[in-house]
Amino acid sequence: MDLPIEIHTMQGWRRIGSWNIDPNAPFRIDAPGRWSYDMDWALEHLDTPWASVSLALPLSLDSTHLSHWPAFLLDLLPAGQAREQWLEYLQIPNGKGADGPLLLHAGRAPVGNLRLAHARDWKPEAVRGFPRAEVLAQGSAFLEYMRKVQLQECQTGNDSPYSAVDTQGAAPKYLLTQDREGLWWAEGTLPDAQAAAFWLLKYPRGNSERDRLVLRSEAPSLEIARDWGLRCGLPLLWERDILFVPRFDRPVSQQGVRRLGLESLCSALGVAEFGHEFPHLELCAAIMRFSSRPEEDLLEYLGRDVLNLALANTDNHARNTAFLKDGPEVRLSPLFDICPMELDPIGVSRACRWPGEGHLRPDWRLVTDSVKQWIAPETVRNRFRELAAKVRGLPETAHRCGLPAEVAAHCHPRWDSLAGDLEAT
Repeated sequence: MDLPIEIHTMQGWRRIGSWNIDPNAPFRIDAPGRWSYDMDWALEHLDTPWASVSLALPLSLDSTHLSHWPAFLLDLLPAGQAREQWLEYLQIPNGKGADGPLLLHAGRAPVGNLRLAHARDWKPEAVRGFPRAEVLAQGSAFLEYMRKVQLQECQTGNDSPYSAVDTQGAAPKYLLTQDREGLWWAEGTLPDAQAAAFWLLKYPRGNSERDRLVLRSEAPSLEIARDWGLRCGLPLLWERDILFVPRFDRPVSQQGVRRLGLESLCSALGVAEFGHEFPHLELCAAIMRFSSRPEEDLLEYLGRDVLNLALANTDNHARNTAFLKDGPEVRLSPLFDICPMELDPIGVSRACRWPGEGHLRPDWRLVTDSVKQWIAPETVRNRFRELAAKVRGLPETAHRCGLPAEVAAHCHPRWDSLAGDLEAT
């Protein structure tokens, strides 16, 4: 099976290459095959190596044999709640055999600048936009509401609203596009010429007050990160248990819509599996290898992990950190998914850890020694001292940024010890 992949440019969608699955293999993630760049694309961009489909697959005129799907395809594959919704809609059981059908249906409007050319299209006459009031009124049932309205008004079961759930993560999330009249459309169903802004809408993982508290804390947590000088996108909006997240991979200007490349660190490292747990040092190595400004991004990464510990965000896996690819610039993307996941009712354990790390308490001197292969120890120690001052200022910063009192009370006991550990490096 040949799966052509397209990349978005300012001139429109272009074929960049294709994934050819071994004809004797099942259509699932662990199927072997060959990745081949489109000859025209490769010849045009040999002097711009950043124009690759993935950091793990440099431009080449030769095909590359892999024992599994190329890892970037997993960034296009819906996961978590989105996967469950697609499976229910397609009426297929979960398991490895579902990966192929999901990719064919859902790989058409994911985040970033890639799409699966074979992904199913929709009938443009069978979709419409919705006013913000309807989005708010329907809450997490908005997807089903879109489908019902479409069926009633257009007499079709066209699955276009499902392009809104080409996302990853355990919580319900919808990708919506806002037009110039203020109407909201499922991602990919509105022509770019009519798009004013692109949004990710997030909903609590469950129905408990604790679920709402965790998600409500994301907007103030991001503002704390901004106060710390970490890389952040536009402020988030919280209304009626919905978190409105402006997307940083879809800037809109007078020149039109730009789709920036967004690749998880998991994909950049070529790991084609969900749930893989990386040690921090492997992710640091990826930053030093691929970032256009490696030392700056490594210091940013260290700051983010200190913030994760300070604000009880244990969900620090390699798909919650990504590279944003804007032409030749490859940088850590703005921070996302910064929530106090220790408070999640289901419980989320810390995914990435440092060498010798104890329970939620790294040895920062050992961390300094571990990263000296890339960055001078004194530079790291200076960074940790700066962060220690930020941690000591958290009581005032958290209050000013609106962090819920219950979350601040949960986190506060660790702040003195965290600051002291950082100062002791």
